[in-house]
Amino acid sequence: MHNHVCFKHNSEITPIRHYKEIKKAISVLAKEINNDFVSEKYVNLVPLLTGSMIFAADLIRELECLSSGKWIVNPVITTAYGSGYNESVPEMTSSSDFSDKIKHNCKSIILDDLADTGQTLELVQKNISSITKNEILIAVLVDKKVFRTVNVPIKYRCFDYDGSDWLVGFGMDAEGFYRGAGCIGSIPVPKLVT
Repeated sequence: MHNHVCFKHNSEITPIRHYKEIKKAISVLAKEINNDFVSEKYVNLVPLLTGSMIFAADLIRELECLSSGKWIVNPVITTAYGSGYNESVPEMTSSSDFSDKIKHNCKSIILDDLADTGQTLELVQKNISSITKNEILIAVLVDKKVFRTVNVPIKYRCFDYDGSDWLVGFGMDAEGFYRGAGCIGSIPVPKLVT
């Protein structure tokens, strides 16, 4: 049905995961999550925007098909990188009524495209924990441990990535570009000007 050609106009990007492979992995992940939460009446899903929007949308659709009416979706906006590829202190922004919309005393799953340093995930986890007073798990499209600086447990993942290249596509970007690509590719991390 989808014969997606990845990054055909950019020879610097090496495709590493293609559309059908990603969609299948998300479907498998949704079944695993649904099975783990079968006894829960409600589960908070907290997508981290902007990066997780494509992964989260696909995963949430799959979860809703498996257990309709269980999943409460409340996204937050997070930033972890300043201009270019310079890492900055993670920030989280939520709607003014976020703590009213999120289901208290229920388990939560943070959804993100990429776990790298883990600092943003840790920040969001602490903020949600102060509201829900219940278990918070993390689900990511790609778990990239090479740059992990904090011990944040990633319970659910579609793929592991051991390289140090920059990843783009399926929500991941390079200075705002390539988020909408239906596959995942890698590019060498540019040398930063200091």
